[in-house]
Amino acid sequence: MNVPVGVFEGSQRGAVPASDVFTRHELLLRGVFGAVAIGGAAAAGPLVRDAFAQSGRIDTEIAQFAYVLERLEQDFYERALREVPGLSGGALRIARELARNEAEHAKTLGQLIRQLGSTVPDPPKFDFGESFRSQDRFLATAQTLEDTGVSAYNGAGPLVEQKDILTAAGQIVQIEGRHAAWVRFERGEDITAGAFDRGLTMKQVDARVAPFIVKEGG
Repeated sequence: MNVPVGVFEGSQRGAVPASDVFTRHELLLRGVFGAVAIGGAAAAGPLVRDAFAQSGRIDTEIAQFAYVLERLEQDFYERALREVPGLSGGALRIARELARNEAEHAKTLGQLIRQLGSTVPDPPKFDFGESFRSQDRFLATAQTLEDTGVSAYNGAGPLVEQKDILTAAGQIVQIEGRHAAWVRFERGEDITAGAFDRGLTMKQVDARVAPFIVKEGG
């Protein structure tokens, strides 16, 4: 399966023209995580959003999308603990704590997906490239994942219909925001680049997400 990219709305960077920003509909229905979660429906585009909402299916799409995102982060931190040479200090604490947090997030989202009467999706294979060659590279990739994850939840939140899903997403994004700040602090960067989360262009999304997805036959 050739998994498309283009999932996230929002970033820590400056604003971009509206025409270059993913809509929340695109985030869910055309994104890499949505595509993995719901298969062919992901290619239908934003025009099917109302039909999904009327049936309550949009909450399932969101929960599945978030589950795969959390599995990506969980896999990243668990592998970092095994593969980053000399991982120590604050970076080691980050990897340990965030691995536990992301596993709990994925577990909770999996339970919600089953409560919605749907199937927990199998995540794709992930490839983190050179991220584990050094502690510095690990932290740089961690910042990319955490910043992007916060923006993903913020983009999906307004579409949620059911209270249980919204409550879980709200609780998770609070922790993801703290993760992002912690990683930025450890790297000696500002913990936030502004008062609001800004949009990502398609090129920015492709650059951040595509390297982490293993495509069949690639």
